[in-house]
Amino acid sequence: MEDAERLQMMWFVLEAAKYALIAFGILGIGLTLVAIFIFRGASYSGEAIGVIVQRTEVAKLATIVLIILSVTMLGLLKLIEGQAVVAVLSGIAGYVLGDRKSGAKDTRDPPGD
Repeated sequence: MEDAERLQMMWFVLEAAKYALIAFGILGIGLTLVAIFIFRGASYSGEAIGVIVQRTEVAKLATIVLIILSVTMLGLLKLIEGQAVVAVLSGIAGYVLGDRKSGAKDTRDPPGD
C-alpha cells in the first residue's frame, strides 16, 4: 500500500469509529430512557432485574453485534480476506439460529416464588 492510500484508510477507520461511537451512545441513552420509563413505577428487587436481563440475553446480543461490526470493518480494510468474513458471519448466523429454542419454555422459577 502506498503511504497516501494507507493514510486515507486510517482516516476512514477513525471516522467510522467516531460515528459508531456516537450511534452506540445514542442507542445506550435511548435504551436507558426506555428502561427508566418501564421500571419507574414497579418495585423490582435486584434479583428480579438480574433475571430479566439474563433472560433477554442483552450481553450475548451486544457481543454478536460487536463481532459483526469488527469483522465487517476488517473486511472493508482488506485486513482479512472475503472468505474469512463470510465464514465468521456464517458462524454467527448459525450460532444465533441454532440457539433458538423451538417452543421450549423456561422452567426456572421466577424470583420471589
